[in-house]
Amino acid sequence: MFSDVGHVTPEYLLWAISGGGIHSSRRSYEVLETYGDTILKFAATLLAYGIHKSDSSAGEGEIENSKVLFVTNFNTYRVGYYNLKTHRYVRLCKDPEAKDWQIPCQGLEIRHAKCTGKSMADSVESLIGAHFLSNDNLMKTLKWID
Repeated sequence: MFSDVGHVTPEYLLWAISGGGIHSSRRSYEVLETYGDTILKFAATLLAYGIHKSDSSAGEGEIENSKVLFVTNFNTYRVGYYNLKTHRYVRLCKDPEAKDWQIPCQGLEIRHAKCTGKSMADSVESLIGAHFLSNDNLMKTLKWID
């Protein structure tokens, strides 16, 4: 099923699941999110056009409303949480400051950050961007999103 949709380079995958403040990876998800957001909006535009192309009474507002349903943070969050289960892998806990570091198991409080809906949606968009940059092929990424 997915044999012709390419792969995701491990380095991009690490970037895609690393939130701001994670210094153990070279970059965080923000750059990839920009690419993924653009590709997601393009895919949603194509989908909305496909839904309404035979409806001569459909105006710009109806087409835009159909598109928006696919690109909202809530919808992207649901895809990330329920379909991709990215909440299991997203790295949002900030690295401790060097002065706060202690030998493991010596009383250092474990820091957990809650994976908010916005963070989840951003991570899904960054995974789309990671796929695109890994394959340098828009059509493969659009198939992967589908």
